[in-house]
Amino acid sequence: MFANERYALILDRIQAKGSVTAYELAEQLGTSTETVRRDLLFLEKQNRLQRVHGGAVALNNMKKFSDMSQRLQENKQQKEQMAQTAAKLVKEGDVLAIDAGSTAIEFVRVLKDRFRNLTIITHSGQNYEVLKAVEGFRIILVGGEYLQTEDFFYGYITLDTIQKLHVSTYFLFPSAISLKYGIADFIAEGIPIQKAYLGIADRVVVMADSSKYEKTALLKISDMNNAYLYVTSSDLDDSISRLYQNNGLTLYKNEKDLTPALNPSAGIEAAVK
Repeated sequence: MFANERYALILDRIQAKGSVTAYELAEQLGTSTETVRRDLLFLEKQNRLQRVHGGAVALNNMKKFSDMSQRLQENKQQKEQMAQTAAKLVKEGDVLAIDAGSTAIEFVRVLKDRFRNLTIITHSGQNYEVLKAVEGFRIILVGGEYLQTEDFFYGYITLDTIQKLHVSTYFLFPSAISLKYGIADFIAEGIPIQKAYLGIADRVVVMADSSKYEKTALLKISDMNNAYLYVTSSDLDDSISRLYQNNGLTLYKNEKDLTPALNPSAGIEAAVK
């Protein structure tokens, strides 16, 4: 196969998947991984892709922003499955911070059904509405200036309150995740809140369905961090999972995947990978 043919196939693969591993490309192209690495280096110099350890990712694959009413209907099955998976990381008596967003709503519904004794801190009005009547739950709704389109509070008062608190786990729901560009979102008012939660949590769980991987959004929340736990939906392409693993990051696609991260002797605790 000529070099130009390999380049075209590599770019087609990245366009379709958002990322690719060198090993898989070598198998598909019938060539050595060393040849693939040279091809990736050439294409990177042509500003066609971004190399990462073990493969490459697409450049500036911007995720389209949609309003809350639309997001509530998008990928609903995947969000429900992720919520069931992530709930395995919670135990009775935990103190949690929960981000705003459409995935957050599915998650708090699962918590409401599974648990009887939790303390939950949130700036989301929708989360509060789901949880406010649950007997045994202690809900701390962090107030401030109100953003009606997203139904959450933000601003100085919100930040000042969060910074005085401490939680065992923060559940973060971003719009996009990328090895190159990190964890990102679109809502400017929410970014300082998300960053503040990161600073008060012993553990961070990032929840994003398959449609959000190797995508970018306008505003960066955080770099990728191998101390975070990444819970995603089971339909995420295996090649993306392997590429992230090559870069020291583990993606949990179902409850079975979580088994190595759970410590039965301590109830339910995540081990830093």
